[in-house]
Amino acid sequence: MKTFFKTSLLILILAAITSCKKSCTNNSGMSCNDAGTTLIFGRFCGECITNCATMYRLNDGCLQVDATHNYITSTGINFKGTNMTAAQFNSVKGLNNKIPQQLLSSTMSVFGSPDSHDQCGYYLETKINGVKQIWLVDTDTMFQPDYLKPFIIEVNHAISLLH
Repeated sequence: MKTFFKTSLLILILAAITSCKKSCTNNSGMSCNDAGTTLIFGRFCGECITNCATMYRLNDGCLQVDATHNYITSTGINFKGTNMTAAQFNSVKGLNNKIPQQLLSSTMSVFGSPDSHDQCGYYLETKINGVKQIWLVDTDTMFQPDYLKPFIIEVNHAISLLH
């Protein structure tokens, strides 16, 4: 009985290690955490029933989704990714390299009043060379700077394709 228990425990441990490795790499084996510029993007809504904060993590190697619907905090989100398909990756590939330079150098982290009157908001987070930046953007284009509007249109389109 002890041998059966030890063998079962060993199998469970190996399965846990293997499943972690699969969830952290894409189909080609490249790590989803260290391939070029990383962009986490999505739409968040405080007053909703479903899909309140679905986020996506995109880099040059893969695309992941976090459907845990964690609400946004001042330090960002605790992203728990699940790999998406190669077709989904290809549909948004390159978006992480279209982040406006003006946004990256901006001192502002909030544009407008995202989700202040149930209009939801966009969440953007980048990680470039180990430096993390976070922005919250109002869905009302009146509160978006002109340089940011085309990128937000692409982000919204990507969300529509993946959702």
